[in-house]
This record gives sequence, structure tokens and C-alpha cells, in this order.
Amino acid sequence: MSLTDTDEAVATLFEYLNDNFSILASNLSENAAQETIFKVWSELLISLESALIPPLYGEVGNRIPLNPRQVSLVRHSVDLFFGCFHADGQGIGIPQKQLETARYKGLKEIFSVYSLSAQALMDEYTKSISVSRRRKPKVYILQLLRLKTSELSCVDGFIKEALMKRSSEQTS
Repeated sequence: MSLTDTDEAVATLFEYLNDNFSILASNLSENAAQETIFKVWSELLISLESALIPPLYGEVGNRIPLNPRQVSLVRHSVDLFFGCFHADGQGIGIPQKQLETARYKGLKEIFSVYSLSAQALMDEYTKSISVSRRRKPKVYILQLLRLKTSELSCVDGFIKEALMKRSSEQTS
């Protein structure tokens, strides 16, 4: 599937979304319509994130990391959806700053580290902890590591240790 194929595949979905966003706009106040559309955006980001990485807890099953082409298609889809929900700021489009949520920024960061090896991810996570004492560590790195456990046998221990540290920091 090429980027053009992706554009064509989501065109019908965008038409559907735009039609339904218009219905929302005509039947709800502007604030209520935008709030509803924003909730759809938030759920979409959760779905796209889960296509890339497994949850931090629970079964991973037989999932494997996406290949670079698949990651590129997901990245392109995120950009297309961003344009759809922003709608160039016209009509009931959501303002750009509002769409750029922590989850959206995290998704963009996932793309930047997705191809790293398990060892490089562990190094990146360790670095994120030492640099960001005031901010939450980059948990998505641990989630991505779960997909790469076959690369290094020490990954499970690293994740468990990181989770225990995270848990103890949250309780203190």
C-alpha cells in the first residue's frame, strides 16, 4: 500500500466524518460539537497508538513490531487525520493547539524511536528518566520494548524494574 493508496482508503472515511461533523454542528452548540469531535480525535489517537505499541500491562500475544513501511503509513494517517479534524481552522475544525495533545505529541515521539533496537530503547528510557525528573518518563518506550523482547533477554527485567520505580515514585 502506498501513501496515495492510504489517501484513497481514508477519503470515504473523511467524507463520513465531515458529514457527521456537519450534523453535529447543526444540532449542537459550537462548544458541544467541538467537544464531541475532540473526543472522537482522542479515541482515534488511542486506536492509532495501540496499532503501534501494546499496552503497558497485559498480554502482548503474537504481536510483532511494524515494519518501516507500515510505520510510515500510520504516520501518514495521523497527518491526514490531523488535517481532517483541524479543517484548516474553518467551520467546526478543532484549533491546532487543542489537537496537539500530550497523546498526539507522544505518538509523534513514538515514530521517532520506533525503529530503535531494544538496547537503544532502554538507553533512551534511562535518559528520559534522568532528564525529566519533573515530567513523567516516556512510558511509550516501555510499551515499545514489550514488542522487542525477543531481541534481548534482559528487557523483561528492565521493564519490571522501571515499572517498580515508576510505581514507587507515584506513591511518594
